[in-house]
Amino acid sequence: MAYWTGMRQKEILQIEWKAINLKEGFLHLRASQTKTNEARTVWLFPQVIQMLKEIPRTLHTRNVFLTVTQKPNPRWAS
Repeated sequence: MAYWTGMRQKEILQIEWKAINLKEGFLHLRASQTKTNEARTVWLFPQVIQMLKEIPRTLHTRNVFLTVTQKPNPRWAS
């Protein structure tokens, strides 16, 4: 995902499903999630959209990327 979007690791690990619009092909980062403290929209390449479609959504968390124990990464949890 970092390769295709240029996003930082912290930004990627904090992504929530509600911030992603797969139909339109973008995700929205809140100001608190970025290094510059400015909200921004990230346009997604087809490869990233396909990758996100393949990630199972779990009911117990809003985060996209989880640890092996299916919990948000504690270092970057919001």
